[in-house]
Order: sequence, then structure tokens, then C-alpha cells
Amino acid sequence: METKIQGHNDLVKDTQSGAILSINNAAYRAALKRSSNMEKQEQRIQQTNAEINNIKGELSEVKDMLKQLLEVVNDGR
Repeated sequence: METKIQGHNDLVKDTQSGAILSINNAAYRAALKRSSNMEKQEQRIQQTNAEINNIKGELSEVKDMLKQLLEVVNDGR
């Protein structure tokens, strides 16, 4: 059984457990959506970081190839 909390229309107290519960479904749905959005944002950040690290590796390979090419050209003089 639940009893309403005076001055707080969206809160009730569970008489068995003593827990204070929110009955505001809109706020609950909004909190779930915020949580979902945060998870999606974190996934995008992780994916972007992985892509950046991949690009860094490829750039390093290109630099090494250019150095090798310059060595060959300079040795041929």
C-alpha cells in the first residue's frame, strides 16, 4: 500500500518498505531517455577515438614510407 506525501504530488511512500517512490511517469521516461542518449553519446565518442587512433597509425605508416622514399632518392645522388 502507498500513501501520498504532503506537498509532493508526484511522490508516494510504500508503507511496507518505507521507500519513497516517484509516480511521475513523464519524469521517469525523460530520465530513461537521458540515460539512453548518454550511452549513445559514449558509444559515438569511443568509435570516434578508435577512428582517430586508426588514422594516426595510417599517418605514421605514410610518414615512414616518405622517409624511406627520401632515403632512396638522396642515396641516388
